[in-house]
Amino acid sequence: MKRLLVILLLFPLVLNSNIFEFSSFKADFIEKVYDEDSMEIAVIKGKVYLKKNNMIRMDIEKPEKQIIIVNKDSIMIYYKENNRISFTEIDKNNRLLLPSEIIFNTDSNFNVIRNKGYIKLTPIDSLIKIDSLILGNKREIGFIKIYTEYQRIEFVFKNEKTDIEINDKLFRFLRIETKNGD
Repeated sequence: MKRLLVILLLFPLVLNSNIFEFSSFKADFIEKVYDEDSMEIAVIKGKVYLKKNNMIRMDIEKPEKQIIIVNKDSIMIYYKENNRISFTEIDKNNRLLLPSEIIFNTDSNFNVIRNKGYIKLTPIDSLIKIDSLILGNKREIGFIKIYTEYQRIEFVFKNEKTDIEINDKLFRFLRIETKNGD
């Protein structure tokens, strides 16, 4: 869950920062997670939808069908296989990663290094629990690499679309209907 929380908080950082100038983002993604010895430990595939004001939706197809929605400071995960939903509030220790906290403070929370082909963000504050974040440096994001103390997480994006109309309903928390209609 900790890895998921870091990822879900960093996606809107990219969208809301002054690094990229678009208001919405949609793409297919492949996420690969590596341990500290660079051994691949997970591969996750799906679609991601981002919209300013900390709205994220990930429709995960593999390894397990899930829908993950972040709306403001709450996270909902719907596990399709067993028709179960879990909710999590983003705790105060992770608030520095919320777009509302950093939307205009990218430079005060991160050292920003622009290189040809990528941008590297390194947290200034030790409360931000990542070592660095590397982003593609073009109109399209292309990739995101997240380095933590024990893992490397890499996202590769395909079929990217930016500044498209995404209905807010896509980011509403789901309700599970039971057999007796409750």
